[in-house]
Amino acid sequence: MFGRVLLGALIFTSLAVTQAWAQPVGRICDPCDPADLRRDAIVNSYWYAFGRRPGDAELRYWMSQPAGDPRLASPEALVANHLAWLRTAPSEQWETARRALREALKNVAGSDREAVVKNAVIDMMAGREGGGYRGLVAYLQKPGVRQYYVNLGQRATSEIIVSAYWHAFGRRPSDAELRYWMSQPASDPRLASTEALVANHLGWLRTAPSEQSETARRALREALKNVAGNETEAVVKNAVVDMMAGREGGGYRGLVAYLRKPGVRQYYVNLAQRATQPAAQPAPPKPPQPQVQAPKNIDDVGKLSRDLSPGEIQKIISLTGVSPITTSNPLIGNAGAGLIGNTGGALTQTTPLNNAAPLANVTPFTMPIGNNLSLPGGNAFHAQSMANPGQMVTDAFQMAFGRDPSADELRAWVEFKQKYPRSTVATSATNLAETLRYLLTLPAGEIQRQGMVRAAVPIVFRRAPTPNEVSAWGDRIRRDRMMFGDLVSAMRRDAESQSSPPQRGRRGGWRGVGG
Repeated sequence: MFGRVLLGALIFTSLAVTQAWAQPVGRICDPCDPADLRRDAIVNSYWYAFGRRPGDAELRYWMSQPAGDPRLASPEALVANHLAWLRTAPSEQWETARRALREALKNVAGSDREAVVKNAVIDMMAGREGGGYRGLVAYLQKPGVRQYYVNLGQRATSEIIVSAYWHAFGRRPSDAELRYWMSQPASDPRLASTEALVANHLGWLRTAPSEQSETARRALREALKNVAGNETEAVVKNAVVDMMAGREGGGYRGLVAYLRKPGVRQYYVNLAQRATQPAAQPAPPKPPQPQVQAPKNIDDVGKLSRDLSPGEIQKIISLTGVSPITTSNPLIGNAGAGLIGNTGGALTQTTPLNNAAPLANVTPFTMPIGNNLSLPGGNAFHAQSMANPGQMVTDAFQMAFGRDPSADELRAWVEFKQKYPRSTVATSATNLAETLRYLLTLPAGEIQRQGMVRAAVPIVFRRAPTPNEVSAWGDRIRRDRMMFGDLVSAMRRDAESQSSPPQRGRRGGWRGVGG
């Protein structure tokens, strides 16, 4: 009896659904093996309801059911069971609707978008043309319905394109750009999602300098509203460097988020204010001073930006009266941003500062004896550094950061010293250390400050620092302009104050800190 039922089911399904199913199963045999007939009926019912073959586990399940199972009594009963189960399985609904859309709307751009699939799921679960995969395909192929879904797919694709342009460039696509992307095939991997299209745009952005500048300008206008000078050349150049370094994910949206961070925003506000100040009149020439040391205020040398941009390095070079620098390498690695470390290529084509005033009436830096507790030599660095530029750089890094320079840092500063021997920045380890000290007060010095704390805490406390200590001491380094020796001294003072016993007050009580 069961064999005759299944044979009838096979005949029904092979005749009724051959046109709608992509891979119907049919069998011509007399007599047929009941197991084969059952397998064919199960496979056909899955194509009817879900648009796919059953998985191995699903097939084993149905093949193991008893012959009298009412769900296997007829093709309609088996399909009805599948459609009832489909109502409880959102992921299966989603995939079934996707398969139906691919079958009914071949090569229609956007037919696989989330909004389109959601609509198709609603229509399928409403039982269009009998429901399930077969019913949805038949429904989607109706002329009016098909055009509705084509329009829906185009709108969904258009929304992805517009959203990606806002994310990457801070603007809508032009008509030509929108037409180009709308004309791409639905299988184009760049249009697979908003994220994929944004990644494509950010890759292209690296090859388009004019788009970089305009995107940075839009981000500056958005993040620094009403700040005078936020679109001046120096500010835009700095913003382009940060954007191409991939801040907060890169592109317009990432740069806006980065510029809104309090410390970064203040840095850009200051940069914009300096850019809008009138150029200072050159001071009258003065006779050269013998044995000129680094200026007392590092600003007199020219503030180093977080990214050591060529313009700011040029301020250092202009003090020596030598030829302007035309290419720049990072002078201190791993300091955090832009051109520092390996996060971006070296900038070229710098513009020299003209009419730079020569140094005059400057006061040498001094370092208290024993200031650097990890290097007892103190001021003895100066004499040995004069004859050996490599030793000078090493001494300066030990004084400033409590570590040796990396190979790249050592090479960059030695080349700087050799190319510009009259530059006051690198005439001694002390002068160079003071320049490095200034970097520790900038936002990009964060990595250096953290490294100093992690090196100093084991020296003083004989243990690794906690995250709170790294943050708190890093803030103190920046606020108090500490070098490594200053940091170790401050830690030891704190340790001594915490370990001091309380003192008895005049009235017999114990008086602690603040008593």
